[in-house]
Amino acid sequence: MLRTLTIYSLGQDVRYKAFLVLVSLILFLGTTNFYFLSEAVHSAAGKGGAEEEFSSLSSKVSALESEYLKLSKMLTMEEAENRGLVASSPIIVYTAGKLTLDSR
Repeated sequence: MLRTLTIYSLGQDVRYKAFLVLVSLILFLGTTNFYFLSEAVHSAAGKGGAEEEFSSLSSKVSALESEYLKLSKMLTMEEAENRGLVASSPIIVYTAGKLTLDSR
């Protein structure tokens, strides 16, 4: 009878350990699932804020571009030279054996 109790006791011990392993696994998987879901929600919320900032910056850049084009059409070469524009020196371009001057 003592031998039967010992075997029965070992069987209960293995079942208890298996139960603890399963409970631990379920807790671990539940925790990681919660973590990844919360990270996904956080990322989606941050994306919305970035889209709003991008559209705001896009409109500001568009306004600056139109102002630049308007001012560049008003500027003449004489006015630019009066403000300090220095004409660039000619650029020497060497292509396939011939030396040419390019006034870009």
